[in-house]
Amino acid sequence: MARKQHTTSLPPPFLKRVWMPNEQRADELNWDQYPFNLPIIRHGGLELQFEKAVTIIVGENGTGKSTLLEAIAHLAGFSDSGGAQGMKAIQPTPVSATDAGTLGARLRGAWLP
Repeated sequence: MARKQHTTSLPPPFLKRVWMPNEQRADELNWDQYPFNLPIIRHGGLELQFEKAVTIIVGENGTGKSTLLEAIAHLAGFSDSGGAQGMKAIQPTPVSATDAGTLGARLRGAWLP
């Protein structure tokens, strides 16, 4: 029996894949400094493919799950301080745009129309 195709009411584009190119694993990055010292980046590089409508990211505390999600949001054009596109924090924090945004600027994404 064939699987039923599920559709979504969300508007495109859809993120299909996110990765950090190998050439960006060069000496130019400080691998001892956050966010590049997180286990999710350090061990084996970073490449994720999104094949289902929902993706669940699990792991121990401090492995980089939240930072990765914030970096993907940065890649998609959302503010580093959270919220919807075009929103700005009332009072920026001292680390705004310095951690996940740094990683997000290094990520690449493949989108489906």
